[in-house]
Parts: sequence; structure tokens; C-alpha cells
Amino acid sequence: MGYVSYIHGRIISGAALDANKKAIAELPPADIQTGPMILSEMFNTWQLEKGRYYFNPVISFGASYKGVEWDLKAWLLKFENLLRRLEFDTAAVKLETEIYGTHEFFWKSRKYAYFDHSYERYLEDGLTPTPHWFVGYGSRDMFGGLLDEEEQRRSRDICYNEFKLDLSFTLTPEMLDMLKALYKQVGLNNWTSLQDLQQPAFQAYDVLWELITYLKDRNLAVFKVRSQEIPGGGKRDIPGFILLPALLDEGWI
Repeated sequence: MGYVSYIHGRIISGAALDANKKAIAELPPADIQTGPMILSEMFNTWQLEKGRYYFNPVISFGASYKGVEWDLKAWLLKFENLLRRLEFDTAAVKLETEIYGTHEFFWKSRKYAYFDHSYERYLEDGLTPTPHWFVGYGSRDMFGGLLDEEEQRRSRDICYNEFKLDLSFTLTPEMLDMLKALYKQVGLNNWTSLQDLQQPAFQAYDVLWELITYLKDRNLAVFKVRSQEIPGGGKRDIPGFILLPALLDEGWI
């Protein structure tokens, strides 16, 4: 037995509808994730079809977990990992727990912040500026305005002192060792399925996902999905990646 937690929310999409739909479809499947999972099946993307929304399309999502508040850092890391691959305006997440109450989190993309010139208001409302977005805790309106300062404090406290939103990606020794093993196995310009990496060196899947995202952000790797025939008919998408030749210039391998 354990405590149930519910996470649900919405992402207001930017103009790159097809790219956003593709990024969600490319989320890794359950059988190769560890920790609290964020799966493509969690997301409702029907409004990304052109003409099926008013003003801005909404991507809604939700899932139940066993005590995700005890591993909230890992969940938020995965969620921000996804946000980095999306073109979005704002994102809002609500966490409901049995014993720690309800907590809310909010992201405002810096790209779309340029359009409304509200930097001072974001800061006044307790949103922290980061390289990618303004981010904060607490109950907020659709634009990020703070509605409840006490709830903001409680939501901040549940994340513990060592946690902060918008985690910075750095090439840790563990990631560097994995990169060397990865290069030795797959080489450059070769598509590799994430599901094919079953050796012990790659079992820390969350580290692998973080590593490939780190490389992608620096144009040293690309994510790529391929379709695979299913016995009995039909196809399924297989997430994978390609290491690019520019990787050699970094001196890591």
C-alpha cells in the first residue's frame, strides 16, 4: 500500500503544432523508463490539429502515481525535459497528494514573453527568470499572476531545499562515461533505438535520456522516430537517436 498522487495540467501550444505533436509522440515508452513516468499516452493532443481550437491549442495531460511527491524532482526534470522540446506559451501543473496537500507549478516561455512585455510583472509575482522561461510555484491565473501567496510558500516547501525548477544540464562524470560507451557501441551517423540499449552500461535510462537531450541542445545529436511493422498488421513508432560527427570536436571521446 502507499499514498496516491494525481498530477494533471495543460500546456498552451505555440505555432509549431506538428513539431509539438511529434515531440510528445517521441516520449520513451514505459518499458525503458525508470522513476515516475511521463508517457505520450498521458497527453491529449487533438487540438494540435489545425482548425480545432480557438486562439491557442491546449495540450492537456494527467496521470495517477504512487507517492510521486517523494520523487517530485525526477518528475519535474522529465517534464522540463519535454518543455525544452516544445514550442509553448505557458504550462501549468497541479499536484494533488493525500497527506501533503495540493500544489501548483507554472512556466512562461521566454519566447512568448517578448510579445507581452511583462517582465516586471512576472518578477513581482514571484516568477524566477531562467534561460528558457519564467517559472514559479503557487496558484496562478492563466497569465502567471499569483493568486495565493500562502499556497506559493507551501508548494515551494514541498520541493525541499535541494530542488529548484529549471535544472541545469551539466556533463556529469556518469554521463561522460555513458557517452564514451555509447560512442564505442553505436558510432556516428547511425540511428539507434533506445530499446536496443540493454547492456548494463545503459541501464540508468534517465541518465541516458538526459545525456542525449544535453547533446541535442548543442546540435551534437538528434532524436529520430522510425516506424516498425507489428506482427499481425499495423505499425508502431520506435524512439531513437543519432550521434553527429560534430561530437568529435568536443574532445569528450
